[in-house]
Amino acid sequence: MDYQIGSEAQCDEHFTLCCRPLNDTNEAIRDQPIKEPAGKWGTTGICDAPYWMVDNLLQQIAQRHKDIDYVIVTGDFESHAIWDYARDTHQRMIRNVSQLIKSHFPDKQIYFALGNHEGVPLDSFAPSFTPEEFHMDWLYGTVADEWKPYIPADQDKTIRFNGCYMVKPWPGFRIISLNNGLGDSLNLFLFINQTDPDGTMSWLSDQLLDAEKAGDKVHIVAHIPPGTAEALEGWSLNYYKLAIRFENTIAAHIMAHVHSEEFYVIYEDPEDFNSRPVDVVFSAPCMTPYSRYNPTYRIYTIDGKYDGSTYQVIDFEEWIMNLTVANQPPYDPTVEQLYPSILKEYGFTANLPSEWSNMINQMKTDDTLFNQYMRNFYRRNVYPVCDAKCKASWLCQARQAHHSKKLCSDIPDASPPERDPKRGKWYSKKRGSMTEEQIRNSVTKFMNNPKRRPKGQCPI
Repeated sequence: MDYQIGSEAQCDEHFTLCCRPLNDTNEAIRDQPIKEPAGKWGTTGICDAPYWMVDNLLQQIAQRHKDIDYVIVTGDFESHAIWDYARDTHQRMIRNVSQLIKSHFPDKQIYFALGNHEGVPLDSFAPSFTPEEFHMDWLYGTVADEWKPYIPADQDKTIRFNGCYMVKPWPGFRIISLNNGLGDSLNLFLFINQTDPDGTMSWLSDQLLDAEKAGDKVHIVAHIPPGTAEALEGWSLNYYKLAIRFENTIAAHIMAHVHSEEFYVIYEDPEDFNSRPVDVVFSAPCMTPYSRYNPTYRIYTIDGKYDGSTYQVIDFEEWIMNLTVANQPPYDPTVEQLYPSILKEYGFTANLPSEWSNMINQMKTDDTLFNQYMRNFYRRNVYPVCDAKCKASWLCQARQAHHSKKLCSDIPDASPPERDPKRGKWYSKKRGSMTEEQIRNSVTKFMNNPKRRPKGQCPI
């Protein structure tokens, strides 16, 4: 997190990351006047979070919400300087951030999941069928050691194998941490073989079946929501089908990745939005201002803990650090509440899948409601204009917990240019000419090439 106060916060579009020292032509603009200096507490732009801001925000959470039962961390410990990734620096960052979170919540249970930025290179989670030099022991072993206080001993073998684990915080309640980097569409290793890498989906199915037989309820914690651009359709559809099959067992899907506030409705018929809404995947906002967001955290209110609890998400609230205010004298980073209740915010009678599905239908014609959702999406009152095509995409995306155009057949103009989920911008993406088979052959050829770079030097 190499953030520098006063550095350029609005670097040109072809630069990957702003708000960094002028020591690398990949990172910032040299020898030009500063258009917007990076603020003390962070900047709503293409900038990572300052370490001291994360520290301060965690401190505020711990002081303001002393009644929380446990903490969920949905991954991505690393910066967005993806060209600078290396295994040893990733290990140090994971240890550092994990220990920072532990220091603020010493008497709370903390349940972590892996994010796509934990891979080296980015999005790379090599299944065990690859040559040993690509294996993920370095990552899975690091998190197994660092998160050991919160993970049962009988889960140690699993997390060291595929980065997943299951815990039982209370009788009748389980949390499953799912490493869905093994369903990441940008994980090039999966172009060799996408068939349930390292048995992750089979493991999830077995865990849910075991919970069902025991009468337990489950929260699934993962990073990449199904149906998004970085979730393979095969993985998304299998996850979707498990959500339908175990709807009476799964009490919550808690994910993140997109940095913004989003939701995805799961329907009883995966190809029919008129069928019964079965569940909702919640994608919570993030602490990083990358890109163009105020740092945020979410507090879920869960039914429990008592005999017969549903462990359903009853409600949730969100708090933001308003960087516009925090970066002006007296530079006070105190958080403010974005909204106290999602039920009150959108007029829900209860936090039910049907309410979220109805909200999608209502937003088709209710611009006031849609703009309210956009305000919460960006966590600020001033946000990019969203035209009809843009709006159609958001509504369609909320229906697509897997990649099916049939779920958006009633939404006019629901085929907009692809959206970069991190930058929040619209662009026309040129498709490559390689087929999936060609990509698979190319990756396989690389792995079998004896002249490739030595181990540890840019594995892909």
